[in-house]
Amino acid sequence: MKKLLLLLICASIFFSCQKETIEVAPVSDFDHLKTVSKLKDQKGFLMDAGNNLTVIVVEGNTDNFDPLSCVANPSERYVVGNLPSELKNKTDLKIVFSGEVKELLSATAPNLGIPLKLTKIRVK
Repeated sequence: MKKLLLLLICASIFFSCQKETIEVAPVSDFDHLKTVSKLKDQKGFLMDAGNNLTVIVVEGNTDNFDPLSCVANPSERYVVGNLPSELKNKTDLKIVFSGEVKELLSATAPNLGIPLKLTKIRVK
């Protein structure tokens, strides 16, 4: 009986710690752009880019990832055309995301980030 109770407690803790996937709108501000690649289960975090804009920054492959390093490397930032409203203006929130990377229209566009249409996002 004690083993069954312990198993139930462990299972409830495990399932309560699972983060839910947040629903993403199927349409995006970037639907008119050509898809150039796809990302799947990419780790990253949300960052405030100013002017009421939240971008996704890809988590680095180093142990001591510096969030400010993305300022010098815009290829690691994504401007999202369909970020769920409950995630807008959130900063330093770790996420796992999937999506369609869209084409850039000009050479000056990557200053904020690369266009991305989310297909899935969850809080880590």
